[in-house]
Formats: sequence, structure tokens, C-alpha cells
Amino acid sequence: MSVVPGTPLGTEEEYIPGANTVLEGSDIYASAVGEKNIREKVVRVNSKTNVPFMLKPGEVVVGRVAEIFEPVALIELQWRRDERGRQVWLPGYAVLHASNVKDAYVKNIHDEVKIGDLVRAKVVKIQRGDVELTVKERELGVLVAYCTKCRARMERKRGGFYCSNCEESEGRKIAEYGVEGFV
Repeated sequence: MSVVPGTPLGTEEEYIPGANTVLEGSDIYASAVGEKNIREKVVRVNSKTNVPFMLKPGEVVVGRVAEIFEPVALIELQWRRDERGRQVWLPGYAVLHASNVKDAYVKNIHDEVKIGDLVRAKVVKIQRGDVELTVKERELGVLVAYCTKCRARMERKRGGFYCSNCEESEGRKIAEYGVEGFV
């Protein structure tokens, strides 16, 4: 189905907003001209145009940890909020270095974030197209964690995460305000 910006695509109860979509309240709308595509409960718009995105240092973004290569984590950018408070999809990747996780020494970045975690981070700098992130501030860090043993979504408990499925506890660099404040 062809869509244009503003076309209703569904609700948050039905789908997860994906590429080239915006979430307003619980309604998902197209943010680009293209074809509506639904795969694995994610609704996205396959854009017919190549519109470049612009990130600036200081902007807060949300991304998923895609890979960890000590001492860095590769973050697949998901989205940021625009000046009107709407979610804007971000294509591409960014780097989170162990030195940008907290002020204290971080021996291994995989002790602070794990593959699959959803993190809120701030853009530190952009150099030659490479985006560098930080999660040092209290409101930045892991929003949603998945158990490394069984991959179930974990609950926040006492400064860490707890898996009620396999009763595993794991530590992370947790975002103070959690999911409610930004996701």
C-alpha cells in the first residue's frame, strides 16, 4: 500500500513503529512517501526518496546494542524526538566507547551493556560520518534489557535487572528515568 506523510498506519497496540514512521499518542503515522511494510509486528515505510538525516552533538537518541567489540559497543540507531516531540526514525549506527559509559573506570563494556539492550544515549561528536555516543549522565543508559541466559525481557530491580523467567540477575548502566521518560 502506498503512503504519504501523515497516513495512519495503525496503533501502538497493533504494531511497533519502525523506519519512516512517527508515534503520536498511541497512533502510528507515515513520515515519508513510500510503501507500507509490516514484518514481525513492526510497521515501517520503505521510502521512495532518500532523505538525509542530521544529528547534532547534544541530541538524545535511542538505539539497540548490535555488537560489542571491546572496548566499544556498536549501537544501531532507532530514533530521536524532533523539536515537536515526535519520534523520528534514524538509520545507521553509532559507537559507545567504554570511557563514555560512566565517570568511574569501566574494565569491560559488556559489563555495562549487552547485545539487544535498548539504550538512551547522547551524541558526543560526529567526525567523518562516525557518531560517538555517551551514557554518562543519570538519565542515560539501558532502558530495556534482555536476559543473556534466556533472552526474556528483564525487570528493573535494585540497581540492576532481574529475569523472572530464569531468575537471573544482571547489572547494567541503567537510565535513571527508565522507559516511561522517553520510549
